[in-house]
Amino acid sequence: MEKILIIDDNMLYLSTLEMTLNSEYEVITSRDGRNALKLAKENSPTIILLDVVMPVMDGFEVLEALKRTPETKYIPVILITSLSDPDNEEVGLKLGASDYIYKPFSPGVIRARVKNQVDLFLMRKTIESIAITDALTNINNRRSLDIRSEVEFTRAKREETLLSAAFVDIDDFKNYNDYYGHLEGDEVLKTIANTIIESLSRKTDFAARFGGEEFVVLLPNTPIEGGEKILQKVCSSIEELAIPHNRSTVSSVVTVSAGGATLIPKRGDESKKLIGMADKMLYVAKRAGKNKVVWNHEPF
Repeated sequence: MEKILIIDDNMLYLSTLEMTLNSEYEVITSRDGRNALKLAKENSPTIILLDVVMPVMDGFEVLEALKRTPETKYIPVILITSLSDPDNEEVGLKLGASDYIYKPFSPGVIRARVKNQVDLFLMRKTIESIAITDALTNINNRRSLDIRSEVEFTRAKREETLLSAAFVDIDDFKNYNDYYGHLEGDEVLKTIANTIIESLSRKTDFAARFGGEEFVVLLPNTPIEGGEKILQKVCSSIEELAIPHNRSTVSSVVTVSAGGATLIPKRGDESKKLIGMADKMLYVAKRAGKNKVVWNHEPF
């Protein structure tokens, strides 16, 4: 059930809106703008209904704050007001409101307008999900990796914290495809992707398919020893799947090699620096015989 946050200091209107919508949505209410901002961040509602005329912090101020906050900036906001001045409507729309409803309102109109905005929001989320999801493995794709690595790198630079990254590459995958066929190869890619995801225990850890048989893992606030331990777990879990690989040069089953790197980003560094370091370590692992994890132990 989708969540709706209703913000109105008038108890009568607040109750009417809640009764109008609570049969179809999970309704959260607030009579105070500042409290509403806290509720919006904590609950991530699908849509917000916001009264314009409120004491202390009016609806326009709340809307501005919502649009400045990363966690709430994309939530659709319907302004509800008794102000019929077109200038006020223009102000609200310019601030980012998705729709405008005037008091007194019809419950039927409320339900229809809310449904329209919810449907649009869910459609946009679906499209965005498709754009950042690898179609074969159903995990994050290269575009998603580019976005996330930039976010994590910027955060680590600002907070002066460690950031680790690792490349994971299936050993002798071309030989596998040549011998077993590309359809079987696709199944291996799906299985490897799922195994990598299952090996990451923290919500902040991130994995994506880089391309072909290569995957990338991002590990915020993770030192060298922690990164190596996680990637050793990934490699062991994949080997324990015991997927036959009669054309492997290192084992009778499917294995992977991993190369990782850790640093504290400095001013002037770019996110591609860490990814490039991990990529170099992957080549070291391949040259060292495959089916192993190699990490960059140079000072950061």
